[in-house]
Amino acid sequence: MLHIDVTIFLLSGMVEVGPWSDGHPLPNPLFSVGAVRIRTTSQCCHVRGKNKCTIISYMKLSSNEFNIGDALQVVMKQVMTLSQERQVEIICDVPAEVTTMQLYGDNLRLQQVLSDFLSNTIFFTPSFQGLSVTFKVTSRKQSIGTKMQLVHLEFRISHPAPGIPESLVQEMFHHSPGTSREGLGLYISQKLVKIMSGTVQYLREAEGSTFIILVEFPLIDQIDCYKNS
Repeated sequence: MLHIDVTIFLLSGMVEVGPWSDGHPLPNPLFSVGAVRIRTTSQCCHVRGKNKCTIISYMKLSSNEFNIGDALQVVMKQVMTLSQERQVEIICDVPAEVTTMQLYGDNLRLQQVLSDFLSNTIFFTPSFQGLSVTFKVTSRKQSIGTKMQLVHLEFRISHPAPGIPESLVQEMFHHSPGTSREGLGLYISQKLVKIMSGTVQYLREAEGSTFIILVEFPLIDQIDCYKNS
C-alpha cells in the first residue's frame, strides 16, 4: 500500500472539528473527521491579550485499488440517518458504467469528502416539505500514453434554495481564526479534494445550489457487468 504524507496547517481559535459537533473540546490529540483519523498538536500562546491556538493537522493519504460503486454505497449509508431524520430524499443518478470501475486512490478520503458535502446539502435543505437532494455522477476517460487511463469524475450534489449560508461557503475556501465548526469541516474536505488533484465549487442559483466536485483517479480495470457468466 502506498502512503503519502501530507501536512495541513490550520490556524484556529478552537479545537473542535466537524459539522454538528456537540461543542465539547477534543478529548485527545487523535480524533476522527468522517472516515479520516487526524493527529493534531495544539500550541496556545497569548497574543495581544487573546488566546490563539495553532492546530497542526497531519493527514496521511493511503492509495489502493477500490471499486467506485462500493465507495458510493458507503457514502449513502453514512448520510441515510440524517436524510431520514430531516425527511429529505436523496435521488441518485449514477450510471452503471461508473459503478463497475476499479480505480486506484484513497477511497476513504473520497468517501469522507462526499459524505461531508452531501450531509451539508441535506442539513441546509428545508425539512418536512417533501424536498430532495440530487446526487449525480458523470465520468470521462483520458488515455495517458499507451498503457494507462485516467478517469475524471464529476460529482454534482444539488439542493433547493436557500442553500448553504454564504458565510459558510466563504469559510470553506478562506480559513480564519473565527471560522465556525461547520466551516472548518468543509475547509478540511475542500483541502482533501485539492490534495487528490481535484476542485470544489458551490454554484448558487435562484431555485437551488450545487456542489461540483471534480477528482481524478487512475483506472485499474472495469468489470463487464453485461458479460455472460
